[in-house]
Amino acid sequence: MFSTAENEFLKSQLVCRIATISSEGWPHNVPVVFAFDGAVFYVRSHTGEKKLKNIAGNNRVCLIIDVPKPIGIMVQGLATLIEHGREFVRINEIISQQRGWKKLEEGEQVAIKVQPTKKVSWGV
Repeated sequence: MFSTAENEFLKSQLVCRIATISSEGWPHNVPVVFAFDGAVFYVRSHTGEKKLKNIAGNNRVCLIIDVPKPIGIMVQGLATLIEHGREFVRINEIISQQRGWKKLEEGEQVAIKVQPTKKVSWGV
């Protein structure tokens, strides 16, 4: 889904914005640090945060990864909340290797896995 140039750009960035939709239909857009494995995006979040509640009710999300040049990529996809188990451990490993973050224990945070369904890029 992503070109070589898009992959390089995505892997060079640390922060994106994730937009979710509340149960009342209001958009919620916040900056988050992310990891990208070439196909799927990963974000960690503290339990109880608004974005997690929104994703639990509606898993459609939008990510924006951009810089002011203008260069950027908009990704729409479906999010899954991963709280424990082998997939949590695997995601934690990806994030730790890519970003140098400490590995977390189950229950410390929730992983958000975003499977892209559509993307648009500019300037890449």
